[in-house]
Amino acid sequence: MKADKLKKYEVFKQLCFSDDAESLYFDFIKRKVIFEQEFESLKEGRVIHNTFEPSTTCRYCNKEVEEKDFDYLPSYWTPNKWFIVHVECKKEAKKQEAYDCQCVDCSCNDYFFFERVNQNKGNCKKKKIEVVAESNFCCPNNLECFVHRLDEQ
Repeated sequence: MKADKLKKYEVFKQLCFSDDAESLYFDFIKRKVIFEQEFESLKEGRVIHNTFEPSTTCRYCNKEVEEKDFDYLPSYWTPNKWFIVHVECKKEAKKQEAYDCQCVDCSCNDYFFFERVNQNKGNCKKKKIEVVAESNFCCPNNLECFVHRLDEQ
């Protein structure tokens, strides 16, 4: 059977607004739109796709999304995870998720007291030490002193 040519975006949108996403998943597999390897679980009653988190509730404002207002947001830490958002919420949702994840990471890359010397090296103006800053990298040593760079403006 030849694979159907549906864009990933359209597949996700159909799953979000389907009355029976589980059956639609199995139909997409049968039509070779998506493949079994893309699933964490494919048991009836427990279908978990590795990328899609279908829903009709906006990840940012928690309100229902209508098809005409549909967009998706890839996760900050795991961009292969997709969530539904309103078109008008996407920009703020992306910024808020990035900020929240950066506050969990406590990386010098997002630290108010980080003074960059070159690409990822710099100085901590608070502790007066040299530090390495890496995005999406947890720095537990900074938990007690971390202040996000956006919080001190």
